[in-house]
Amino acid sequence: MKKDIFLVDADNTLLDFHGSSFLAIREALESFSIAWKEEFAAIFTRLNDGLWEALERKEITREELIKIRFPMYLKELGLSHINGDEFNKKYLHLLSTRPL
Repeated sequence: MKKDIFLVDADNTLLDFHGSSFLAIREALESFSIAWKEEFAAIFTRLNDGLWEALERKEITREELIKIRFPMYLKELGLSHINGDEFNKKYLHLLSTRPL
């Protein structure tokens, strides 16, 4: 008998989502020849958390969050010359292939 199993780890007990996310951001930045600095993680956390809170308050949609998250982040880092959509695609690919 074949069994399909789908695990969801909403509380970071099985997988370290935040660690995987920061690793994906780091590798995405490095693909644009940007050296990682530890403060980049705190900046992303602040911006990303604020956007998810705005989503919970129904001030923005999930689609808007995804569209504006990396342009905001890259602008905050002084890297607005990097295309946010392209960065998001790299990030999502790396996130899906580098689980911690």
